[in-house]
Amino acid sequence: MKQPISQSQVTPHGDTLPMTHADSMNAIAPITDTTGEAPFGFSGLNPFFAERDSLVVAPRYREATLEEVMGENATLIPEKFPPSNYRPNFTSDGLFQGLVLLLAALYAMLLYYNMADVRALFERIARNSTGGKHIFDEYRGSSFPQFMNTSGLIGLFFLGILTVKYSDVLLSDTLTEHLSTLAAMPLSVGITAVFCVMLLVEWLLLQLIGLITRESNFIGQLLQLRQLYFTLSNIVISPSLLLFVLCPPGRGEMWFFLIVIELAIMLLLYLREALGLFLAKKISILHWILYLCTVEIFPISLLWLLVTR
Repeated sequence: MKQPISQSQVTPHGDTLPMTHADSMNAIAPITDTTGEAPFGFSGLNPFFAERDSLVVAPRYREATLEEVMGENATLIPEKFPPSNYRPNFTSDGLFQGLVLLLAALYAMLLYYNMADVRALFERIARNSTGGKHIFDEYRGSSFPQFMNTSGLIGLFFLGILTVKYSDVLLSDTLTEHLSTLAAMPLSVGITAVFCVMLLVEWLLLQLIGLITRESNFIGQLLQLRQLYFTLSNIVISPSLLLFVLCPPGRGEMWFFLIVIELAIMLLLYLREALGLFLAKKISILHWILYLCTVEIFPISLLWLLVTR
C-alpha cells in the first residue's frame, strides 16, 4: 500500500520541505486520463516529484491544413526566387531615371532656344551641297556651331542611356552579376566618357591622315559632315529614344523599331553625302570604303568586343 504523505517531504539531499495544501491534495488524488493511468510523467526518474509528475498532461499537436486555418477559399502563394541567370533592371533605378528626365529637359530647351539653328540644319541637309568650302563657313559668326557642339554633347549622353537600356544584351554576364541597379547612372556617364574618348581617337587619326596626305581641308570638311549628321540624328531620334528608355522591360517594341528606321535613314543620308564628298575631291571609292572600315566601323566593333567579353 502507498504510504500516507506527511506535511513535509524529505529531499534526496536530506532537506525537509513543507508541503502546501494543493500539493497534498494532488498527491492524495492524482488526475488520470480515461485509461486510469497518468498520461505523462517522469515519476520513475525523480522520487520527490513522483506524485506531481503524474499530473502533467502531454501536449498533443497535429498539423492543420490551410483551409482549416484561413478558410476554404485560401490559396497558398509559392515563394518565387530569382532564376540563376537573373540580371538587375538598371532602368528602374531612380537616379538613372532622373538623368533621363534631365536629358529630356535639356533636349527641349535646346530646341526651344535654337529653333532657327534647327531650321538651318534641315535646310543644309536638304541642299546636300559638297563644295570646296567648309560646311560651317556660311554660318560663321552665328550660334550654329555652338548649337552643333551642345547637341552633340547631349547626343553622347543619349548613347550612354541607350547602352544601359540594353545592358542585359551588351554587357557580359560577369559584369552584370556584380552590379546593382544603383550603378545605372554612373555606368551611363562612364559609357558617355568612353564614347568621348573614342571620338577623340578618331579625330586624332583623321588629323594624322590629313597631315600625311596633305588634305587637311578635306579632312576638316569630313569631320564637320560627321558632326552635322550626328546632330541631325540626335534631333530626330531623341524623342523616340527617351520614350523607349522609360518603357518597362519587355515593352516599347514600337519605339525600338521607330529608332531603327530613323537610324537607318540617317545612316543612308550620311553615306550618300560622304561618298559625294569623296567623289567631289576626286578620291576613289576604294579610299571611301577604306575610310569607313578603319574610322567608322573598326572603333565601334572594337568597343563592342571589349564590352561583351
